[in-house]
Amino acid sequence: MTSLAATAALLVAGVVAAAAPAAAVVLLTEENPPFSYTEKGKLEGSATEVVREMASRAGVPATFEVLAADKAFVRAQADRDTCVFATPRLENRERLFTWIGPIATNMWAVYAKVDFTPSIRTLRDLAPYRIGVVARDPKSDFLRENGVPDVRVFRDDAQNPQRLFLPRENRDHIDLWITDLYSGRAAA
Repeated sequence: MTSLAATAALLVAGVVAAAAPAAAVVLLTEENPPFSYTEKGKLEGSATEVVREMASRAGVPATFEVLAADKAFVRAQADRDTCVFATPRLENRERLFTWIGPIATNMWAVYAKVDFTPSIRTLRDLAPYRIGVVARDPKSDFLRENGVPDVRVFRDDAQNPQRLFLPRENRDHIDLWITDLYSGRAAA
């Protein structure tokens, strides 16, 4: 397993910082334990706690919603006073938003079957392999931008572990799977 660091931050799009009374903000996140997740109908998680406290200390009324990451990202770009939190802060996203944070640090991990013997020490070492990743995830762009050509994008990340066991000639077969360290352990 090789780990790559990703910083989760609060992504602020269209939130106006002014001397006037604080406007209510909508804070969007995804199911991404241990950072943000729903338990017994309540949004929990370490990043959620940090963002709640930030809003409280700033005196900013806030509502929280859980959405798929791609939908939250689009909504934050389109809607005023709407933010996404616990999302990776990557170079290709830097200029799209105003960022606050980091509020957490997550690791990306590359998983393989136990009989996978090649040594993976750098991103270049991933280039010869079929890499499975979840759709609309920044990991796919990151891999492609760093010379990994065969990135297989699938809708449901929880299905990627079983794709490691498919026959190589199957179009859904992957040699390696890249995901968040915490969610990867749970899915595996």
